[in-house]
Amino acid sequence: MKMKKIFLLLYIFCTYSFFAQIKEKNWISIDSLNNTFIDSSNIIISGNEIYVWTLEKNNPPLEIESIDKKVSKTKTYYLINKELKRYSIMQVIYYDNADNVLKSYSYEIKNNLPYYRYST
Repeated sequence: MKMKKIFLLLYIFCTYSFFAQIKEKNWISIDSLNNTFIDSSNIIISGNEIYVWTLEKNNPPLEIESIDKKVSKTKTYYLINKELKRYSIMQVIYYDNADNVLKSYSYEIKNNLPYYRYST
């Protein structure tokens, strides 16, 4: 009986510890049409740099040449420099109507020179 209690407590502790590490997404609309959102729960600010995820609902869905299906949603991870007023795209994920990932692209920034680090 004592072993069952120990295993039960261990199970509860492990489950609680695991789920405590997961952040809830908090998508906030940033336009009047409710087509573009930012995830306010995962904004990272480091000095002059801001890392942020955006979600765009494409209405009507986009047709992209390299993707077989129509793109209903696009998630983009941005690196923004407040001082330079420039940004770079770090990652893009395309979704269909059923929230299945159609295509994903990651862009590694290997150069620290501002012109290359913040491409736009």
